[in-house]
Amino acid sequence: MTALRARSKRAGSWLALMLVCGVPAEPLPILHAQEADGAEVQRRIGLEHLENRRFGPALEAYRRAIELDPDNERLYLETADIHLASGAPAEAETTLAEAARRFPGSIAPAYNLLYHDLAELWASTGRLAKASAAMEAAARIEGPIAPAVIHKRIGDYGADLLRLDPALAAYRTALALDPGNAAVQLALGNLHLRRNSLGEARQAFDQVLAAHPDSIDSLHGISEIHRRRGEFEQALAAADQVLERVPDHQNALYIRGTARVRMGQGAAGRADLEAYAALEARSRAAEQRARALNAFRTGAQRHLLEGRNDDAIQVLESGIADYPDAAELYRDLGQALTQAGRHREAIAAYLSMLENGGDAPAAHRELARLYRTIGDIEASDRHQSFYEAGTGARQRP
Repeated sequence: MTALRARSKRAGSWLALMLVCGVPAEPLPILHAQEADGAEVQRRIGLEHLENRRFGPALEAYRRAIELDPDNERLYLETADIHLASGAPAEAETTLAEAARRFPGSIAPAYNLLYHDLAELWASTGRLAKASAAMEAAARIEGPIAPAVIHKRIGDYGADLLRLDPALAAYRTALALDPGNAAVQLALGNLHLRRNSLGEARQAFDQVLAAHPDSIDSLHGISEIHRRRGEFEQALAAADQVLERVPDHQNALYIRGTARVRMGQGAAGRADLEAYAALEARSRAAEQRARALNAFRTGAQRHLLEGRNDDAIQVLESGIADYPDAAELYRDLGQALTQAGRHREAIAAYLSMLENGGDAPAAHRELARLYRTIGDIEASDRHQSFYEAGTGARQRP
């Protein structure tokens, strides 16, 4: 498996796309033999760095490859993919724009995938207008991401941006492309609910329930419709159906509590509302933690891309001081320490990652490499065995 295919949980990459579409990666253009060989050598060096999550060196190798072979579209697209893997949407966007400028009219399916992934990365940082523009770019090129999926996400971004009419148009386009898509129908129902079009919302939720009788989100939507209409008995019954399946469903607790209070069941209603408030506080704390961890990780990654390893390490250590149980921070710290050549400290970081429930195969893989680097072959072999057992990889002879 290539490094670009293995390196993240994203939908895929340019190299993966070539396999998905059954299209081999295009060969390098005919250049002077030395230049072509040099570009491909640099590309492979970049892939090797990427496999070890060394994004800065990987990008530098691709920069050299592009200098040697500036007319190779694949190099630009793979560079954009590396930026996405490193969590740098602005740089990915700039690279894709440069590719579009150099190769006008290109309909390479990779653009569809990369713009889709760029949109999702922008959305994860809260830049929804950027996300919407990128997803619209993905919609203009055929590729592995289904058009209905793309238009649904355009609708999602529009709804979050309070662009309700464009969101409605996007959802309707998605349904026209895939009439049986329950996720789109559900999103449409929720949008109608936000527009207070209760009849249309009910129709959408009923259609989802006809195909998926246990749809929690549809049952919740129906309970909210009844609450808004002042139909508290029906709201209570629908909320009960949700809570039978998901006892800590936050919004259903609020609806049931409100309905009970309005129906004269004060004590039970107040208990539901207190449970709702506790879940709301827990949810806010989790969101705050996620935002903080993302800020630490993004800041450190930017330092790494710029070659400032010590600054990245300082940022991550500050994050760990605030969140000592965050396995993802220990993983990033291990990466930064490895890039800085501080191998024994990197080992300690990856061991802490394991202690805090991090991705065990990934930690064992890095530990195997690091122990081998410092000459502890016994420890390296032990962690390599753990890695192979955890991934089902073939044992070494």
